[in-house]
Amino acid sequence: MKKSLYIGSITLLIMVLFTGCGGGSLEQNVSIDTPTDIAAVVTTMQPIPQPTTAAPTRDFGNVTFDFEARQAVSDELRTEIVPLVMEDLKLLYNEMRAIMPLSGPVYRRFGVDVFAYLRSLISEIENGGHYRGNIFFPSNFTQVGRGLECKDAMLVAAAEWLANRMNRLNERTGGIMHFLSFVVGDINFEELFELEVMIDRYAGRAAVQRPDNVSTDILLPGEIAFMSIRQGTWDIDYDLSILLPFYEQIQDFAHLIIDIRGHVGGDPWHFNGTVLRQLIGEPVYTKDVQFFSHGFPDWFLQFTYQNIQPELAEYFDELAEEMLSIFYCAYIFLQESNKPYFNEADMQDIAFVRALERRITPLDDGFPFAGQIWILVDERTASAGERIVLDSMSSGFATVVGENTMGVMPAQTMYIMLPNTGIAQRMDIGYMVDAYGRNLQEHGITPDYLNRQGMCALQTVLAMIEEKED
Repeated sequence: MKKSLYIGSITLLIMVLFTGCGGGSLEQNVSIDTPTDIAAVVTTMQPIPQPTTAAPTRDFGNVTFDFEARQAVSDELRTEIVPLVMEDLKLLYNEMRAIMPLSGPVYRRFGVDVFAYLRSLISEIENGGHYRGNIFFPSNFTQVGRGLECKDAMLVAAAEWLANRMNRLNERTGGIMHFLSFVVGDINFEELFELEVMIDRYAGRAAVQRPDNVSTDILLPGEIAFMSIRQGTWDIDYDLSILLPFYEQIQDFAHLIIDIRGHVGGDPWHFNGTVLRQLIGEPVYTKDVQFFSHGFPDWFLQFTYQNIQPELAEYFDELAEEMLSIFYCAYIFLQESNKPYFNEADMQDIAFVRALERRITPLDDGFPFAGQIWILVDERTASAGERIVLDSMSSGFATVVGENTMGVMPAQTMYIMLPNTGIAQRMDIGYMVDAYGRNLQEHGITPDYLNRQGMCALQTVLAMIEEKED
């Protein structure tokens, strides 16, 4: 029992906090006899070599302007710094090549070749483009601050320059890969929870009270209730203080309209706690299909090996096999399932698939809603907002009306830690599809009903309700 509990706990941790290493090839990992392949990989697993270059310790607390510091930069120091930055950028490139399966959808939707962009950064550094002024960006260097050694100061400036350039890729691709660079210093793998907290603060998503996050209204007394959610905040209790009295009031209504148009994302489980589990009377089942690249097993095993707790080390083989058993050969999956609109050109980047069904249970003290639930979406509904749409449609919890969503999907995320510059590079590694095989990062989610001509989503729902009652 204790052993099973250990394995279940670490399994959950790994599923939530995938982080990066990669390798492998399509020929090695795609096999009809997938379980045998996985067992072979597990039994030959070796300790992972640690980075030879330790991340420098830096003090980010004394940020001031120091124009004199620029005078200390020499060609010798540049010669020392540039290879370190190049090493990080090439590491990122190679890891993404092994683990990121979204280059096809990104290119078709935005005309951006992700890997060509990264190669252009490498070329820019190699050809001396970073020499303009005194450092990669002079303004970054002048703001580094007193109290830092010159080499460390230059590394901080270089890291800011590199993160800035990589974040441009996120802007050019509409954010659909969650491709964001954060200069965090020397964060280790075992500090991923701290990293998540840091990034939440960076993105302004800390658990704060937002009086405007949820709102409620009665559109027709006794018949139609309305509520809106702007994002998945980390302060569920505050939102519940508004929603629970509302749920009690409308429990016998015929219709509840939930507006998540413009939902910007955030906590992907906010909706479960504030809405879904509050309003269901019986368990519901949600479905999630994600494809992964050929480098996934190598990367996954390395992560597991590096992060496993000492008391679980003896269970490593069993744990790895249990986790990998939920992944299947993508080719066989597509042969056996009906996915007529899957883009076969993307198979060059895909080898594995994970098809999950999650059971979501009602709360004992919830307010089961027996009426019709509607969810309104638009092209701004993104990320965790799209998780709401996926779960609602796959479970039958609600009827979704509006426009195609943004396509910034709640896919599996990973972090690559760049040892020299102290950058944490976040990106999605899951290629998500709908029931027909269309990639959701490329197309967004198509609702159950599109807006009627000349009507917004709310007007469309009200028209549908009126027609049902006539």
